[in-house]
Amino acid sequence: MPTRLGTAARGKQRNPRRHLTSSRSPARGAGNVAPTQSQRDRVGQSNVTGFQAKLDTPFGLVGVRTEGAVLAEIVYLPRSAGALAPTNTLAARACAQIERYLADPSYRFKLPLKVIGTAFQRRVWDKYRRFLWAKHELLATSRAG
Repeated sequence: MPTRLGTAARGKQRNPRRHLTSSRSPARGAGNVAPTQSQRDRVGQSNVTGFQAKLDTPFGLVGVRTEGAVLAEIVYLPRSAGALAPTNTLAARACAQIERYLADPSYRFKLPLKVIGTAFQRRVWDKYRRFLWAKHELLATSRAG
């Protein structure tokens, strides 16, 4: 497949407007280019269905989605989506822990999370968690002694 330069070199003229709508243009959202207005509008119109709870908080509506016995997603939703009481036990636990966190930011969540990421990413995150735990234990030991 010829490159754009190769195509131009064979005598075909480049259409400057066509270049603006290439796969690397902001209109397609590729690369490190800021999203266009239409992309930002679509983000605001996220799917607000399929949540097992929608918790109204002081800063916005929080959607809680579960998959079986794990927490799959916690996202901000537009207030127009409306609050929804938890429909299962895990969603109720998640809402209770979010409320507890809002009252005490040092609260640590204790919820089963959906595993995401590649095998490599999960190994890195696991080592990072172990590092943080070891650092915490070291600080606790040094303060006790």
